[in-house]
Amino acid sequence: MGITRNSGITASAAKAADRRPSTPAIWVTVVIGMYLLAGSRAARTRPTLAAVAAIRADARGAPCDVIGRRTTQLQWYSGCVAILGADLEALARRRVYLVHEPGQPHQPELGGRPGVPRAILERPDLTVLRYDLQ
Repeated sequence: MGITRNSGITASAAKAADRRPSTPAIWVTVVIGMYLLAGSRAARTRPTLAAVAAIRADARGAPCDVIGRRTTQLQWYSGCVAILGADLEALARRRVYLVHEPGQPHQPELGGRPGVPRAILERPDLTVLRYDLQ
């Protein structure tokens, strides 16, 4: 039984199916990928963890809100509630922090928010602001 023009499978597709990698080769690729991802994950989360440490030190257990791209990590590790924006009423009730990682996609804007921004951490790869009423 050969491959014909009308069978729906081209000869090049049949050759590609014959060249698929073996199971051990797939597992080697997975293990190498896991090793490489662990290092890059640590590098990607380093600014977020630094922001969390700065927020925790500044808030000292007080109720707080945080605005930032990595909302799950910021909320979980800082103990603050992740929010999308804050008004003056929120500033009166709780401490409000903003985490901005320049060069990363989908970051909150640093300006245009109510309150007075006070930098609690400034690095080339990270800015953490606390917004106060005055």
